[in-house]
Amino acid sequence: MSDEIYNSDPRAKSLEGFIAALEILAKHESEGLQTKYSLDAQHDIIYAGPSINDIPEDSQDGILLQALGWHANEDEECWAYFT
Repeated sequence: MSDEIYNSDPRAKSLEGFIAALEILAKHESEGLQTKYSLDAQHDIIYAGPSINDIPEDSQDGILLQALGWHANEDEECWAYFT
């Protein structure tokens, strides 16, 4: 993850940015926005599928997610967001 990219979108850390990120993530789910049970939360982190293998950090959508404040979590193999 590049520090230059992370949180660089003006919508980062806003509801608008969070919704934009969910729309990006949904593009990579077989059920799209109708996907169920694709979010998990522990302490101050929200985890969301799909796998980081489906949306690599250096892909266009991976870069957009990072700009919106998300990061690839290699331990959980998904995208994560600090609240």
